[in-house]
Amino acid sequence: MEMYGVKILFKNTVTGQPTVTDESYSDMYVYYEESIRVFMAESFEQAEEKAIESAKYSESQYKNVYGQTVEYKFHSVVNSFIIDELQEGDEIFAQTYKITKSAHKDNCISICTTLEDTAVLREEIN
Repeated sequence: MEMYGVKILFKNTVTGQPTVTDESYSDMYVYYEESIRVFMAESFEQAEEKAIESAKYSESQYKNVYGQTVEYKFHSVVNSFIIDELQEGDEIFAQTYKITKSAHKDNCISICTTLEDTAVLREEIN
């Protein structure tokens, strides 16, 4: 058995009309989060199966400060790799991306998986 890191992508979807707004409110963005979690497994496939189960367990729904419903849902497994000396289930990385709704169109996986695209994404955020 080996230790694997699996990069998982989550998507936050906001629905409903805001009951209040302020200068910080915007509906122009979709939020994605990358998370790398650690699993003991016999293979990449088994590690990814464990990651999907863990990710689905992490899904949640809540109301934001504007009274809208936010769904935090598993989107996909991006990739996996063998690592050493951590405990199973440890999160070793997480990052949230703020992407304009017009830009995301289900291409976030390609945006989130390359360093060049991440640099472009960071420019967009700023």
